[in-house]
Amino acid sequence: MAAKQSVLETVLAEAEFNERRLPSLYSDFRPLRESNVDGWEANVAAWAGALRRTVRSGRLAGDGDERDVLTLHAGPALVQALTSPSLGKPLALQAVLDELVRTGELVPRAAFDVRPGLTRRALALGAAAAAWAFRHTPAYEYYAAYTDGRPPPAVAATDYVVVANMRDAAATVVARAQQPPTCGPAALRALSARFRPVYTVGVVRELFGAAPFGAAGVQLSAADVDVLVAHAVATGQAARDGDVVRFGPGRVSDDDRAVAAVKQAVVDAWRRVEAQTHIATSHRAAVRRLVAARVDGQPAPPAMEKYHLRAARAAEAGVASASASLLQLEDLLAKLDSAAGHAEMAALMEQSASALVALNAEAGGVERAEAAAAALDDAVADADAIGEALTGPPDADVEADVEAEWDALVAEAAAADAAAAPAAGADVETGADADLVAALSGLGLDRVPALDKPQRAPAQPDHA
Repeated sequence: MAAKQSVLETVLAEAEFNERRLPSLYSDFRPLRESNVDGWEANVAAWAGALRRTVRSGRLAGDGDERDVLTLHAGPALVQALTSPSLGKPLALQAVLDELVRTGELVPRAAFDVRPGLTRRALALGAAAAAWAFRHTPAYEYYAAYTDGRPPPAVAATDYVVVANMRDAAATVVARAQQPPTCGPAALRALSARFRPVYTVGVVRELFGAAPFGAAGVQLSAADVDVLVAHAVATGQAARDGDVVRFGPGRVSDDDRAVAAVKQAVVDAWRRVEAQTHIATSHRAAVRRLVAARVDGQPAPPAMEKYHLRAARAAEAGVASASASLLQLEDLLAKLDSAAGHAEMAALMEQSASALVALNAEAGGVERAEAAAAALDDAVADADAIGEALTGPPDADVEADVEAEWDALVAEAAAADAAAAPAAGADVETGADADLVAALSGLGLDRVPALDKPQRAPAQPDHA
């Protein structure tokens, strides 16, 4: 009951589901298709947004324990979850679903089911195409007019992929899968770009299925990942071969299948290490508590004490074994990646060698290059000779004038520097003045002004 109420509360929290519009949204508003097209489209749009966001939040349960965030599970359970205590059931819900299928906002889930094989998928696509074509014929108008006067049909048990949710999640996952993963084993983050976007479907969900819309707490289900990968393949964003997916351009190769299998084994071993570590930590904590209780004089039954100790030791042995397997698998993955790099380098060297041979042959070898250089020197000499014949040799008088003007400028600058030097040292006494300055300094005067400057008469001592 709480889950159903949560779904109802999520829908009623939508801005379009206000008290003024609720009676119309829960009524059988199919006649509005003919009498009020704007009202019909507004009601359909309100239900479309509410269903899309409710599915995206993960509040609608599917057939199993997982909650799909890309698939709307229509049927009696959905109707019951949306039933309001005051307004009852949404009477036009099936008409809304049909309209959303017609406009392409919902697609039957069977169209994305690649696992049963091509025949079932083709049949599903054919049925969807036939339904779409029927809704675009004049006969559908008579059918709609006839059914509008009849009781609303029950909501059929059908799974629909919400196209907007699928596109948003695919954009997020495809972008993440082509970058080093931010979680999981560290060995996956060290791979080169060649094998980085290659995964099994299970690893895609493990590493990139969390928060596909940016909000924490939402996780892609296994069915969601199948839908997302099918969309990525159909739009050219990925290639799939069995359980192996390569994101980005290119097809799935034999090397990709081998690397994807090792990646899956690495992730499985990493999960085992985490699980065994958690078990060992829990039992060790229990052992510490029991030891403290025995020291305090409140011992537990001996069987319980020994149980936790044996379980802790067994889990620790499991951690050691799983860690050894993980290290071996990570080493194997690194060697595969390194071997691929060596193969690429060898191929690049072969291509470069072929290109160099072709370019050297095009150049004609050393003899041709020397002959071309000599011919170029002769051509340059001939061009210079022709230029001198047409314009004459360079004027020697012009060069002499340039040299003379340069020397004059240098001499003028040197004379200006020499004239400025005495002014900078005008306070420095020289010659005979220097002797008088030395004599006065002997009398204990700290500073003697220059003699060529006017002096003030010293103050007469007062003998009074």
